[in-house]
Amino acid sequence: MNLAIIGASSGIGLNTVNLALNKKHYITTLSRTTQTIPDNPFITKISGDATISGDVKKAISHADAVIISIGKRGRNNDPGTLFSKTAKAFLQAVNEINFTGAVFIVTGFGAGASGKYHNLIMKILFRLFLKNEYDDKTRMEKLLSESGIKWEIVRPGVLNDKPAIGNYKIYTELQKDMKIGTVSRHDVATFLLDQAENPTYLGRYVSLTN
Repeated sequence: MNLAIIGASSGIGLNTVNLALNKKHYITTLSRTTQTIPDNPFITKISGDATISGDVKKAISHADAVIISIGKRGRNNDPGTLFSKTAKAFLQAVNEINFTGAVFIVTGFGAGASGKYHNLIMKILFRLFLKNEYDDKTRMEKLLSESGIKWEIVRPGVLNDKPAIGNYKIYTELQKDMKIGTVSRHDVATFLLDQAENPTYLGRYVSLTN
């Protein structure tokens, strides 16, 4: 398949690149830096910005599916609009090229209605340190989920760089007393690639935890 990965230079995005490469998918990456992405004939690397629709259009023009896994690394001056701007740029690009594939969007547990299901300590931490970021992730979710595209929103718990364990838990509904803890970036990447290949949760919000 032809897979576009927006936000591919580190973290979940780079893990997904490597997994997709192992499975011989054709990959187009969009990120502001490309040095960390392996050189390979199966990879087309685009240096650009996820908030610029022209850059996004280049990345997704031949894609069967898109994974959006952007982060705020290197954007310390972001006023809290990165995620919503990315959503707007993506939708503009989709409309211009009539993209009809599925998009898999990584936000985080705490965005949208899921924030109500944090325990008290996590609610306090999010309010003190992550409110602007997660408010903007909520705006991103709303823009994409109400747009009419084929979407799946993935909300991992607290991310770590531990090796994949494979038996991560998948929640497709918000439940009282659900426990969302940590999850490996590699496990999240595995889930994203599995869904891109065979989507089973389109139109749903999926929470992931180990």
